[in-house]
Amino acid sequence: MATYNRRDLLQHPLVESLLQQKFRQFGMYSFVINLLFYLLFLFFLTFYVVDNRNTTTASGLSDTAQYVVVGFSSLRIFTEVLQVGFCMTCFCQCGEQEGNRHLCL
Repeated sequence: MATYNRRDLLQHPLVESLLQQKFRQFGMYSFVINLLFYLLFLFFLTFYVVDNRNTTTASGLSDTAQYVVVGFSSLRIFTEVLQVGFCMTCFCQCGEQEGNRHLCL
């Protein structure tokens, strides 16, 4: 529907119920998992910042928190790069199909 510029059909009650059902079956789990990972990252980042206010005494737990923060940050950067690459691939393929090769960067 979006491909053929029929965005008004997306507001039809049948299509809306289908989209809500798909979100409940697939999208909600992805959203909750991402939220939990973000909250865990936020917890460790807050703990690391609060624990390292006094830089003369760093605990072993603070070192662990530092590695967890770096690991979560690396994971999020990696997933963002993959998403950008996937979106650019879809964008370029769509542009080639319609004859708009100038859209592909």
